[in-house]
Amino acid sequence: MRLYPPAHAGGFFVVRSLRILLWFLGMTLWQISWIDAVAQSGWVDTVDKKMAMEVETVGRIVHEDDDRLCIASSWGADMLGDVTHIPVPNVIRRRTLK
Repeated sequence: MRLYPPAHAGGFFVVRSLRILLWFLGMTLWQISWIDAVAQSGWVDTVDKKMAMEVETVGRIVHEDDDRLCIASSWGADMLGDVTHIPVPNVIRRRTLK
């Protein structure tokens, strides 16, 4: 199965192929929505409460406990890559991608 489509096929082919491959391998692909931490540098008079932003991360959940959820966006046979550690209170919603 090809994961890289011809130039004219567009991104849909890649996502669909990845979902089929993950289903075949028995892995669940998750979409996690969460609030990211943001820092203001320098001295400020007021705090901008609108700075926090909602982030979407897609991948395979590789660890979860009461404190954090770890999701890998890349993986190989025996290695993980692009692992994001998200504090559980920051998670807004999660859903499986089918």
